[in-house]
Amino acid sequence: MYIQKKIKSFFQSPIVKNFLISSFGSFLMRSIGILLAPITMKILNPSDYGIIALSNSFVGIVAAFISLGMRRAFTIEYFHCNTIARKILINGMISLYMLVATPFIVFLVVYPSIIKTAVFANQAPTIIVVLSLVHSYLYFFVEFFYQLLTYRAEILKMTIIQTSVALFTIALNITFLVWFKWGAVSIIAGQVIGLIIVCLIGMRSYFQTSCHQYIKIKNALKKYKGYLKYGLPFVPGALCSWIFDSSDRWVLAHYATIHDVGIYSLASVFGQLFQILILIPMERAYIPAVMKKFSEHKDDLLSVERWNRKMMVSSMIGLGIIISVGYVVCKPILYYILPLRYQPAIKYIWMILMGYIFLLGERFANIFIVFKKKIAFQAASFIVPSMLNLSLNLILVPHFGITGCVIATMLASASHFIIKFGYNFFLGKKSE
Repeated sequence: MYIQKKIKSFFQSPIVKNFLISSFGSFLMRSIGILLAPITMKILNPSDYGIIALSNSFVGIVAAFISLGMRRAFTIEYFHCNTIARKILINGMISLYMLVATPFIVFLVVYPSIIKTAVFANQAPTIIVVLSLVHSYLYFFVEFFYQLLTYRAEILKMTIIQTSVALFTIALNITFLVWFKWGAVSIIAGQVIGLIIVCLIGMRSYFQTSCHQYIKIKNALKKYKGYLKYGLPFVPGALCSWIFDSSDRWVLAHYATIHDVGIYSLASVFGQLFQILILIPMERAYIPAVMKKFSEHKDDLLSVERWNRKMMVSSMIGLGIIISVGYVVCKPILYYILPLRYQPAIKYIWMILMGYIFLLGERFANIFIVFKKKIAFQAASFIVPSMLNLSLNLILVPHFGITGCVIATMLASASHFIIKFGYNFFLGKKSE
């Protein structure tokens, strides 16, 4: 009876409920490529996967740069504001983003050959470049809306939106792939249309919550400097984050082929699955809950952080065991399911997932650092792992190909966790 009560209490806690709900929504919204795999692998070749992977990586770095770190600044400020101040903050973030990002994206849309040559090595059609730029621009609004719903604890509403849009996007992708035969364009076009729908829903919510009544241009202009003060330090970190997450694909494309990029990207899909099921729900359910605990127990932060560290250790060990056993069990099934031309990806899956275990630990260690507003460290923390990742990729990929790429990324992930946990431990000692 005691164990049953404990289990029941565990699943009834708000953190776990929000985690599970968010996990479901994130899975559908961000795993469209995984759900479509049985169809896309029959139609698209590894080179098409490579182009899609390069597009997604490009979107990641451009979106990070043009946002000027404002979503990070929003996280820092939001929990220190009252209701009205939060609405003013929302307007300030949106207006500053539009002021900076709009002319930049318009320029690149008018002159797409710059990106086509520099990023895609002239192997992607212009339509993919333009769609990637539109995706980069809309990405901020969508993630900002989801971030806001998370902080308002409207997890169920967010999940319903994610689920509906995901199902619609999947239908679009199938239509574009099977009937229109647009190839790689089908996936990217579906993503962009899905983002537009979420933006329209977010706009409706914006007016329903009366945020438009707190548009104060003069006040916003005065606060831009403060927003940039918090946000800009994260821009170099964004570059390092991109190097950490995506430089491996560019190195593979340079020293190998787009085909190898496609194989590696397919193996990385399982890492994305880990991110969808674990890391993103954690950011949307667990992290806000712990941040709230910190704000409610400012006189006893260490006790909350000790509990958080215990959760970190048990989660890393538990998931490491589950992944290892699951890989052994599922490996024969994957060889049976995947087409022959994609089967080389299977041998890289376990090492990629082990790298994500270290990233999970980094997320746990980072919560206390964020609450302490250690902005300079946040901005600099990616430098060593990203440079290590790039250096190891440049050294290993020419000799070992995809295997060298996987090893480099896993070691970089481990170094990122060690750096974050070391600084977390230092802050804990300093707070005693």
